[in-house]
Amino acid sequence: MPHFLMTMLGELVSFKRILNGMEVETTNGRLILTFLRPKIVRVKALRKGGSEPLPNPTVPERSWPPIQLEISRSDDHISISSLELLVRIRRSPLRIDLLDPKGDPINLDLNGISFEGGVTKASRRCEEDEGFFGFGLQFYSFNHRGKLRFLKVTADPKEDNGQSHVVVPFYMSTRGYGLLLNTASYSVFELGTEERPDEVLISVPGDSIDLFLIYGPSPAEILRGYIEITGKPAMPPKWGLGFWYRVKSEWKAKRVKEVMSKFKEKGIPCDVIGLEPSWQTRSYPCSFVWNEEQFPDPNSFIKWAHQNGFKLNLWEHPYVHPSSPLYEKLKPHSADKEVWGGLVPDFSQREAREIFAEYHEKELVSKGIDGFKLDECDGSDYTGGWFFPDETRFPGGLTGAQMHNVFGFLYQETIHSIYRKLGRRTLLLCRGNFTGSHRYPTCAYSDLYDLRAYLRALVNSGFTATLWCPEARGTDSPEEFIRRFQLTFFAPVSMINAWADGITPWGKGRRAERIFKESAELRMRLIPYIYSAFWRAREEGVPVVRPLYLDFPEDPEVRSIDDQYMFGDFIMAAPVIEGEGRYVYLPRNARRWAAEKRVSLPPPLQPPPG
Repeated sequence: MPHFLMTMLGELVSFKRILNGMEVETTNGRLILTFLRPKIVRVKALRKGGSEPLPNPTVPERSWPPIQLEISRSDDHISISSLELLVRIRRSPLRIDLLDPKGDPINLDLNGISFEGGVTKASRRCEEDEGFFGFGLQFYSFNHRGKLRFLKVTADPKEDNGQSHVVVPFYMSTRGYGLLLNTASYSVFELGTEERPDEVLISVPGDSIDLFLIYGPSPAEILRGYIEITGKPAMPPKWGLGFWYRVKSEWKAKRVKEVMSKFKEKGIPCDVIGLEPSWQTRSYPCSFVWNEEQFPDPNSFIKWAHQNGFKLNLWEHPYVHPSSPLYEKLKPHSADKEVWGGLVPDFSQREAREIFAEYHEKELVSKGIDGFKLDECDGSDYTGGWFFPDETRFPGGLTGAQMHNVFGFLYQETIHSIYRKLGRRTLLLCRGNFTGSHRYPTCAYSDLYDLRAYLRALVNSGFTATLWCPEARGTDSPEEFIRRFQLTFFAPVSMINAWADGITPWGKGRRAERIFKESAELRMRLIPYIYSAFWRAREEGVPVVRPLYLDFPEDPEVRSIDDQYMFGDFIMAAPVIEGEGRYVYLPRNARRWAAEKRVSLPPPLQPPPG
């Protein structure tokens, strides 16, 4: 087994003042500490002689206004403070502590920053009563205390290891601070594990580490800090907030029209038709060319959809079939390995993005396609191993490992560029994404989870402003179908994904159809409310879907509630997973909240026995 020599960042040798902070030379490296805001500090550490870090396309670099800071020195430390936060740099060995203006600890350095075997590590103190929330779209955990999180974008995770369709190397602590690791690489967070109960250990490949430390102290303020660093949430089009129906892949144009006409006949609201793989001549990999056996006259079909009040969304993935008109143009701008025999475009390069976008604009978007479902850009360690391997080389210089986490982000960014150029709004579906995905109107999805996991992921999505669609699909029973579509009506995107089985709202009997229609009509009445919630998310950094902890942090009980959430400012959603009802927890200040919001609450209920 190889032995790697560990090198600490070392002792403070010298420092100089820079705009909004200081630059520190140490025995084994360099530290740059800058205040972005009075309560946000960026800490960058680089090993002496090490290579510079790769740029992270998901966290935009920007200029920040000057901040008035005070620096003081003593024999054992240097302090740098704004009016709202104090950072103490211990000299030997170098440690970086976060304190409030009174000098009380917020988060302390434990074992400093170290370099070992091509990995940089930061060790932070984990307090006995501390809990951790965040990390993106997590299906199996809510409070991550005691867990190891390996943050890798992947399809349909089966284990509670941190991997997911959307991962974000960001957490907020119940101690009043948040931490964002600025990297696109795989990273590991060990959060007070059994082996290290008093430590948060953060590991990232390379010779450097780049951290943003955000002081709240409230969780809502921490989240606003994260959003200020990564960018404002995007506004979707109003039509995207209605109901979506994705048709069975094998259906031809005539059958699609029949089913969509039945929605209108039954008076069931539906705004978006989604066409699945068979709309293309080739789909694994993709040709991006209409299959005229399925859709003999695509332009006529698009016109029919729009005349009947439907927007049209097309399924695709990024891998390019040899028969595609894109193939030869993209070949010089693609990876050295293929997926399903198709090219993998290097979306980090301008040439690849332009070729891909120009084709989509000319052949699809300009002819009326309103959006896309971007599938299978999340990689897979669980569903057959498809995806480009870590050793892949991209012409822009990235390896497969360096590209993996941001591939879906760059893909959806490429498609969004078309609509922004044309001055049109869209709402995309994309199955793999990363830090900052909220800057785009892009919603994650997947059709392989049980209802409880869907709900937990929806609640968790609020910690990073991630958009998530807990889609409904075919089920064994009408009751489960009802529960699934009721949940999706209280989510950013409301959708039945019938690509495999062709399930319809009326396909599970009259009762399910009646409840579906009532729920869909309620969703339509709520669209102005939901749209306003998206506006508030953009302007104030308050997500549409929020775990109760963000609104009621003073109540310790909500730190374990992962099946209730706020949907906008006035609706507290408590979905029924099974049976005829459930216990609903009202946080301590819920009645004060209700009085402020003028919302009626039922009388208090006793919790269930046990």
